[in-house]
Amino acid sequence: MTSRAILIAVAIASLSMHWPAFAGSNTLADTMFKAADSADINEDYQDASAKYLDLISKIRQSDPGNLKILRAKARLARIYIVEKKFDKAEPLFYGLVNVGRSKLDKEPELMIDLDDLSDAYLKLGTDTHYGYESMKRCLELRLYINPRHPHLPEVYRDLSEYCTRCSNTKDAINWILKAIEIEKQYSLQKQAALVQDESYLAGIYVSANALDKAQTIGLEGLNTVKKCNCGTSHLAQFRVTLGRIYTRKGLFDQADQEFQKVLKAIDTSDKYAETSRTVTIGCMKENEIARRNAKAHHH
Repeated sequence: MTSRAILIAVAIASLSMHWPAFAGSNTLADTMFKAADSADINEDYQDASAKYLDLISKIRQSDPGNLKILRAKARLARIYIVEKKFDKAEPLFYGLVNVGRSKLDKEPELMIDLDDLSDAYLKLGTDTHYGYESMKRCLELRLYINPRHPHLPEVYRDLSEYCTRCSNTKDAINWILKAIEIEKQYSLQKQAALVQDESYLAGIYVSANALDKAQTIGLEGLNTVKKCNCGTSHLAQFRVTLGRIYTRKGLFDQADQEFQKVLKAIDTSDKYAETSRTVTIGCMKENEIARRNAKAHHH
């Protein structure tokens, strides 16, 4: 079951427990929300925005405690983010994440609206101006919805990759470590993401010349691959990474051993076999050049 399906199931179960006796009668808030929802579904965002704003304004006066107001705010914020109107969504966002948790229990569908908003923020993460802040809003929403939200590692990974692109190595490492901490709790059958993130972290450490840390995480990743049986391509990836680390550390024989293991284990039926072979042979050549240079320098 997907995380969205779980959210919907929780919402339905909660609604069935709290469904009022007069549920058959439609209030003004219900009618206005339904009209706004129809425009929203049809992606007529101008009309939907106007209808959500109208609902917020009118129902706030007649029934300020009506939770349709919060749902309208969440949906309006999502529309603003889809339209890249980040600043217009800000007051709505801060109002929503400061709502008491008890209100989520009273209106479980609000949780789904907030999850949709978090998805919109994550999609805006590629924006050159608002990307980083947008991803942080996504993270805050998901933590608010559920401190164990199943898609937290996804946000941490995107935040880390953003920091890597901006040469912010410290934060890149901190973000991906948060993802890895969660993924280590997964069952062995679900640790493919852990393997990818450990490989990514090892690469960051290599780029930062933190070779001891890179070696440690590389060995951890290799062990993870062996335990979860994640495939020969991942195994090759970690052996190549370790080989590159050993080359950088001047451990040329150990580097060559890792590269040889990759070449011997290549599965010709694997679609990445030729790429793996080419990369590995290239690394072996670099290792030999580094070995010769080290000898020449020594003499």
